[in-house]
Amino acid sequence: MESSVIRGYTVCEHHFSPLCVIESGKLRRDALPTRNLPNTHNEPADCFMQLPTASLQHVERDLLSASVKNLIETEAVEPSSQEENESPPWKVTIPEKTYLRQTGTPLYVDDIHQPSTSSAILPQARPAQEPSIKHPHIRRKKLSSDARILYDKLRFLRRQEHQAKLRNLSLKQKVKVLARKPHLIDCLHSLNDATSNFIMSQQRNQKLRPKGRRFTTEDKILALSILKQSGRCYRYLSQIFSLPSRRTLTTLLSKVRFNPGINTHIFAQLKKTVTKMSGRSKYCVLMFDEISLQPGLQYNQKNDCIEGLVDFGGSERSVGFADHALVFMLKGIYKKWKQPICYTFCENATPKAHLVKLIKDIVRGVKQVGLHIVATICDQGTTNVAAINILLNDTRAYCLRNN
Repeated sequence: MESSVIRGYTVCEHHFSPLCVIESGKLRRDALPTRNLPNTHNEPADCFMQLPTASLQHVERDLLSASVKNLIETEAVEPSSQEENESPPWKVTIPEKTYLRQTGTPLYVDDIHQPSTSSAILPQARPAQEPSIKHPHIRRKKLSSDARILYDKLRFLRRQEHQAKLRNLSLKQKVKVLARKPHLIDCLHSLNDATSNFIMSQQRNQKLRPKGRRFTTEDKILALSILKQSGRCYRYLSQIFSLPSRRTLTTLLSKVRFNPGINTHIFAQLKKTVTKMSGRSKYCVLMFDEISLQPGLQYNQKNDCIEGLVDFGGSERSVGFADHALVFMLKGIYKKWKQPICYTFCENATPKAHLVKLIKDIVRGVKQVGLHIVATICDQGTTNVAAINILLNDTRAYCLRNN
């Protein structure tokens, strides 16, 4: 019989045991028909044999050769000489073979009997293995609990590796761009620090999305100085240049400690700035004035305190509701500069005793910084006039005692 005719014979799926079907619904490559065969029981006992992988090919070859031989012998017999109980030509008797149980790839075989014509016998295949993390297409839900932990760690490390590669690649690209334009670096050396930092910031953030931009502290301070000069100007410049958002600048301001009363760190920073000033630029005046506030309480989560009460700095807090704020500011005479240095919260008006104490402490601190206060400026409020008179009387008494 021709090989093309032999390939046309198929075996029905009802003749295979459920053990021969894999998860996808297909037959195993080493499956053999064992159910619903003639001259056998409907539900034969399953027989399992374990063979090495190399022996599977011999099993399939022997079965196929035996099938072809029986088909040829059946065709040679005359139809008249066939008995009524003989099998038709398409039913082939497959001789049983006995194999030793050896180590290797297991072969699951039911009782070997005659096949019928339905479903084709599939080629040989390895049995299904347990889900492993090494498999490239394994699903996470099919892994064990320990394998899932390793799987999550592996994914985390791969993401970190990918991000590191992207950062390294971006740095290499920046180096290449700067190497192609050496004149740009030479031009930056001739500019001041603020201008060069601004140009480098624009070159770094211009191509990024607004939420992907990163700014240094110097960039934020420069943007904050522009915002304090004019909010409308800052909005206009934000449409042209890559500038930090208002929320970013507000967050930067919230990190600066500026509590009611005398702040020593403000005077320390002011001292560093005064060392760079000329002699005439150090002359200044001390201004102070009160502004009215709407009474109210607010919890400061950062400092864990309630704001809105009377506070003169340090431990001088009371339970009264503050409705006024007293602000002290230094302003240059020869050079235009100004710096707030102290503020307090009071109810109705600051008591003259507290006002005199604050003026003395501020003048003493400013003198230690290196600035020279030549005058004090305030309005003619009752409390201010009384405080100035107390200071004049103290000065007159000091001069009389010391001639």
